[in-house]
Amino acid sequence: MCERWRFRELSRVMVAKAPGLLAVGVAVVSSLALAQEQQAGATVDSEHIFGFTEGADIGDKGESELESITIGRLGKQGDFAILTNETSYRYGVEQSFRASVGILTDYYSVHDTPGYLNRTGLRQSGVTSEFRWQFSEHDSAPIGLTLSLAPTWRSVNDPTPGQRQSFTLPVSLLADHVFIRNQLYAAVNVTVAPTFSSVAGLWQSTQPLELSAALAGALGDRIFLGGEVRWAAQNLTAPFGDRAFYIGPSLYVKLQENLTVKAAWSAQVPELFTGRMNLANYERHQLLLQVAYGF
Repeated sequence: MCERWRFRELSRVMVAKAPGLLAVGVAVVSSLALAQEQQAGATVDSEHIFGFTEGADIGDKGESELESITIGRLGKQGDFAILTNETSYRYGVEQSFRASVGILTDYYSVHDTPGYLNRTGLRQSGVTSEFRWQFSEHDSAPIGLTLSLAPTWRSVNDPTPGQRQSFTLPVSLLADHVFIRNQLYAAVNVTVAPTFSSVAGLWQSTQPLELSAALAGALGDRIFLGGEVRWAAQNLTAPFGDRAFYIGPSLYVKLQENLTVKAAWSAQVPELFTGRMNLANYERHQLLLQVAYGF
């Protein structure tokens, strides 16, 4: 009980302090980065400089990267917090093709939330892979364009009654554009994620859809500050059914030549036409923290 209380209070503090902490982080780190001169002729790898949205770059042939992404989902009725971590190894097989493999770990603190089982604990929950094909680069074409295919298996998805395992096949189209070289970038992502879940011994399928758009601007040569909007729907076959709209800031910092950190926060906001939020199917807040090490 004490552990649940501490985690709940920590979650509330994180949500309440997120804007202020982000502003302080930007001020402190940017003051260091602005002291450095921008490298002449350097090009920006656009993949990580946005928030939940991703750029079209995939790295060079033979390049390896270890990447850890933690996504927090907070803010439903009752005590609700889920942290999902994906730790992956990525390798550039060819100049325009990259393959990845990773493991998934979840932490649940869910109590008294309608539609969910009460659960607290940490568990290894599944495996994932990803294959990316880059068709064009933003430095040599009007837009960078990449196709992503990411087969994923989970022993559990959310702590919902009767659920045993799920298979997901997200297909994403990632596009980006350079407005000002090394200074201002934009990206658009379209993702359809066919999902097949075993619930109470029966298989069910859904096709979640997500659209996102983001801007990222440079502060010095090691920091990008940005913002994004995201629109998510529970099922492609009924895109105007259960849906949610998110907006929020992002921060990218290049700590070393081969070490980067990214943080993003998305808050669900009322829809323009209905004036309502969808807290039955979506969280109030989504947080992202990513650490990537290239070698």
